[in-house]
Amino acid sequence: MKILVTGSRGWCGVGIVKGLLERGHEVVGLDVSPVTAGYEDRPDYREIQGDVTDQYLLASLVQGCDAVVHAAVGIFQSRDAPDGTLDEGNIKSYDVTVTGTLYLLEAMRQNNVRQFVLLSSAAVVLDHIAGPNRTVKEYFLDAQTPLNFSSFYGLTKLLQERLAAFYARQYNMSVVALRLWWVVDGPTYRTKNGVPLAEDTFYLSPTGMLDRYDLGEICHLALQRPDIVYEIFYPVAGPHPERYFDVERVRRELGWQPRYTFEDVVRTR
Repeated sequence: MKILVTGSRGWCGVGIVKGLLERGHEVVGLDVSPVTAGYEDRPDYREIQGDVTDQYLLASLVQGCDAVVHAAVGIFQSRDAPDGTLDEGNIKSYDVTVTGTLYLLEAMRQNNVRQFVLLSSAAVVLDHIAGPNRTVKEYFLDAQTPLNFSSFYGLTKLLQERLAAFYARQYNMSVVALRLWWVVDGPTYRTKNGVPLAEDTFYLSPTGMLDRYDLGEICHLALQRPDIVYEIFYPVAGPHPERYFDVERVRRELGWQPRYTFEDVVRTR
């Protein structure tokens, strides 16, 4: 398959591109970052510097593709706006995350590209997890868990999901939404900030880890299911994910088994 991957230079995007190429796909990468060395000698990969809010660029890139994996997201620093104007950081985040998704789905519709994998987030149900002072509640998350969030980021990811669901049902597309939690580097056991997993204290959940290179396989497997109309999955590897997430469903429906389960991660803080 020929697949457009947005956010191809991001933390998740790098893992997705690598995984898809390893499984024989042709990939077109789109990212706001400058094109860098790494795949220039591969005939099956092309990288473009650009923005998902550029409708004309999206239309040209989608042409000839069989599917799209949407990993691009806008996260900008929020600033207080005492004069009552809208927060500039939130406006930029909305433009990239929500408006960019709309432009991408519309480009797909116009070019008859049916298959779409969306990198969503467990942030849309985060308040089921986070208690007072960022403590962890008892929880179990599946596709039927009611939406419950208090962050602007969670709102933008929800709107992404709703747009994708609308296009799937209205225009006969096939959409798989992956609600991610803690995407890490499996080979090095480090976070995106380079912190060893055992020492990191930012994330609330004692579980929910997923290797970023496993994402490529998950996307590949999702694209083998064009019969899906719209489905939500929690692709979580460990440790002990079955206590908190409906991981059996993603393994049963997509046939995914994680390479890294992180069962040996022991918190040191």
